[in-house]
This record gives sequence, structure tokens and C-alpha cells, in this order.
Amino acid sequence: MNPRHFLLPACCFFLAYGMTARFQKIHRPMPPEAARPSSAPRSGDSPVPRGAAKLPGGRLSLEEEIAALPVPAPDDGNDEALARRCAELLPTSPWAAFRLGMARWGFDPDAQRAAGMALVRADPAARRLLSKCVDLRSRNMLESCLMASETAAHPREKLRWAEANLDGHVRHAAVMAGAAALAAEDPDALLDFALEPAPSELTLSVMKLALEEKIKRDPAAAALWIHRNIPEVRKESISLEIFGKYAVTSPDMAKALLPELAPELREPMVQALMEQITGDPDDTGEPYTRSVEMIQGLPEDLRIPAFRKLIARSSPQDNAQGFPALLSAGTGPGEREAVLESLLIQAAEDSGPGAAVFLGQLQTPRDKAAASRVVPYLTGLTDEGRTALLDRLK
Repeated sequence: MNPRHFLLPACCFFLAYGMTARFQKIHRPMPPEAARPSSAPRSGDSPVPRGAAKLPGGRLSLEEEIAALPVPAPDDGNDEALARRCAELLPTSPWAAFRLGMARWGFDPDAQRAAGMALVRADPAARRLLSKCVDLRSRNMLESCLMASETAAHPREKLRWAEANLDGHVRHAAVMAGAAALAAEDPDALLDFALEPAPSELTLSVMKLALEEKIKRDPAAAALWIHRNIPEVRKESISLEIFGKYAVTSPDMAKALLPELAPELREPMVQALMEQITGDPDDTGEPYTRSVEMIQGLPEDLRIPAFRKLIARSSPQDNAQGFPALLSAGTGPGEREAVLESLLIQAAEDSGPGAAVFLGQLQTPRDKAAASRVVPYLTGLTDEGRTALLDRLK
């Protein structure tokens, strides 16, 4: 038979066979390794052995379980199941846990940083993995964790370098990590460092870290530093934050510090002490009584501001119940009048029964006259309401 008679059928057979194999290869289901996100670790990138992809009996490995978790929306925040499984993976495969966590955590920076810092702690040579971060977000996060770890380990040598040479999130992470380490070791050195760069939100954060540690060791010196170095526009808010934490841990020492404070720092300390005693503004009973007792022990020039802060922080019902105690405690010059004025201001703003209860307790002409003095300044009243209130106070 002529060989050419076999040529055409043979060509058709091999062509059909090749197309079928090609089609089957294209549509064959991908193995779990290939189905992972592009940012998940690939073979050779992770310290996990190549044979660890599947467990005996066909069970899923931790990597496969994490890769199979539903992808959260970007604004869903941290996924607790993901965090738990990545934490279990960290001891044996920190790199795989970091890569999978970064791929699945969306844009939750706290969770990302936790995974990155865990990787850096578990793997001292983690810098070599920067080149294997396939996306900029993972690379920036790992870089910031590396620099934070390095600066915290050598704050005296690295802190100034980090502040001057790094940028963005990497700079912030490194400086704050180094500052926290130096604050625990030498808060005075950290305060000196905080004054070197131009004032910024970062330097203010560094100052607060140092002051929180400094006030534990030398309260008067910490207060003096605040008085001399914190910008006026930030002095009240920062002193209130530092004093507030100190009043919680050392209330008696905070109260003893009052006479040594510069005038502009005394009211923030009183407010911090008041918040420490009263807690939630809606608290009733013992905290309210203790607040009144504390006010009676304050220096004379601080008692009126303290009365006003207590009244403002408490509910109208609490103040109505505490009315007799407040009046009896206001024994200094102008204190009783200040109490009545503050109570009326609050009562005028109260839509409940507080106003009527308060007004019903005003019996003496002296008290009614004191309350009447603030009526012209109550902005929430109409002219008719102002007139009616003055008539009730006659």
C-alpha cells in the first residue's frame, strides 16, 4: 500500500491526541498549592519542608487550612480564627505564617505588625526574606518590624539614626520601639533626645513615653520638665494624660505632688485625681462622697475648680442627691456660690427632673441670689424661659 495513504490518518490521530491532552491539562483542577494567593509562600521560599504540604491520611496542613479561610473584606479588621491559626504556625514556620497572614489579613495594620514582629523574634535572620516579599505591603511591614527590633535592641546607638534616616511607617515603628526601650533604661536620655528634632507628633509621642517613666521615678522633676519644655498649646492635654496615668497607679503621691506644681499644671492634676476617684461620670454613691472629701483636703485656690469639675463630671441626679454634702463642703470664700452656679448651669441643660429637684432645694435668699447671678449667661434659654427662671429664684 502506498505510504502516503497512512500519512493523513496518522497526522489526524496525533493532532487529536495532542489537543485532548492539552485540553485535559488546562481544565484539570489545580492542586491546593497552586490555588493559594499569589502572596502565599511558594515551594522553596518557606522553611517548611517540601513534604509538609499534606499530612498523613490526606488531612490539611496548617498552611492549607489558613489558605482556605474565607478572604475578609478590607474593612472587616482582624479575623480571630486566622490570628489563632497563624499563631500556631509561627513556632515551626514563621515565614509561612507571616506570608499567609499578610495575604489574608487585609489592611489591619495591628494584625500585620503582630505577625511581622513574631517572625522577626522567631527568625533572627529574617532580613534575608525581604527579597522574597512579592508585594510592597509585605516588604514595608517586614522592613518596619526589622528596624523596630534593631532599634529597640540598641536604642542609644540606633535611635538618632532611625529618626534622621528612615521615612514613613518604617521610621515611626523604629523610633517608637527604640524610645520605649530607652525610656525603661534612661528616661532622662530619652527626654534629651525628644528635644533635638523639630517638634512633631512623633517627638510628642516620644516625650510622653519618657515622661510616663520619669514621673514614676521623680514626680517633681517630671512635672518641672513638662512646665519648661512642652509647648503651651499642648501642655494641658499632655499633662492631663501623664498625670491621669500616674493618678491611677499612685493616687496618694499624685495628690502630694500638687503643692509643687507650676500654676498651669495644678488644675490638670486636680482633674486627673477627680477622674481617678469618680471613674465613670455616671457612678454614684461612694466615689461621689470620696470626691467631696478629696476636695476638702485640697489647697484653697484649687477647691473651686475641683467643685466645678466634680459637678460637670457627675449626672444631675447624682448632684441633686449630693446637694447637701456639696454645700456643706463649700466653706471657703466663694465656694458655696461657685457650687450653686455650676449646679444651675447643669440643671438648666437637663431635660429630666434634675432642674426641678435642684430649684426646689434652694431655700435661703443667699443661695437664690447666687444662682440668679448666672441666669443671664445661660445661652440655652429663651427670653421667656430666662424670665421664668428668675421669677422662681426670687
